[in-house]
This record gives sequence, structure tokens and C-alpha cells, in this order.
Amino acid sequence: MGLLLLQAGGIGQQIANAVKGIILSIFDMLRPIVDVVGVGMLLFGLLLALGFRQEFYGIRLMVGGGLALIANHLIIPTLLAYL
Repeated sequence: MGLLLLQAGGIGQQIANAVKGIILSIFDMLRPIVDVVGVGMLLFGLLLALGFRQEFYGIRLMVGGGLALIANHLIIPTLLAYL
């Protein structure tokens, strides 16, 4: 009976490690894409706000790009540390 519990725990650990690897690989693949989009939003927001005098849209784009970069570099890695 004890042998069955030991094997079941090993299988569960293998499944947990496989899921963790999949989640980390997906994040590693999407991280550069989110970086490029966030920086693009910041630059395009600056262009709109300063160059074309569209402050409302520019500020919204800059805030969105900044939040994307903050989430990508601070929030998500902190959450992934708990896996």
C-alpha cells in the first residue's frame, strides 16, 4: 500500500513539473513580444501627445505601454516564482 502512494506522488510531481515547464516556456516565448508592444505603445503615445497634440490618446497609450512593461518585468515573474 505504501508503495502505491509513493508512486502516485511521483506521478503527481512529474505532472506538476510538466505543467510548470509548459507555463514557463509560454511566458518565455511571449515576453519579447510584450516588450516590443509595450515600448511601441510608449513611443507612439509620445508621438501622439507631443507631436500631434492628441494628449488624451497619447496619455492612454503611454499608460498602457507602461503597465504592460511593469506587468511583464515585475508582476508576472513574481507570480511565476510561486510555481
